[in-house]
Amino acid sequence: MIHQVLSNCLRPIIQAEARWKKRQIVGWGLLIGAAALIGLALIARFGGWWSTPLAVLIFIGTLCAIGIGWVWTKSKEPKLKNLVREVEEKHPDLNSALLTAMDMKPAGSDGQLSYLQ
Repeated sequence: MIHQVLSNCLRPIIQAEARWKKRQIVGWGLLIGAAALIGLALIARFGGWWSTPLAVLIFIGTLCAIGIGWVWTKSKEPKLKNLVREVEEKHPDLNSALLTAMDMKPAGSDGQLSYLQ
């Protein structure tokens, strides 16, 4: 039960982390694809060799890599415990309250926490 409450409260952070990962994948994919095309252009300029099929292949490969990375990050949601740990590190005034709440296990079969918890 506490896990669901924390998950709902931290949902904006989880979504922001997922967006950040997607943007990283797209950024790296575009950077690598652009570097490959610039390398091909430099070879064409200074070496006198150009390959249109290779340029198209680099473009398609870049798009495929970005698409695969996008789907991969969409299927791999950030771990709640790791995000809680990051929040605790950035806000030491919480005194490990979130981590303690994550470690609580319901005592009864009804999912309720015991009195001491």
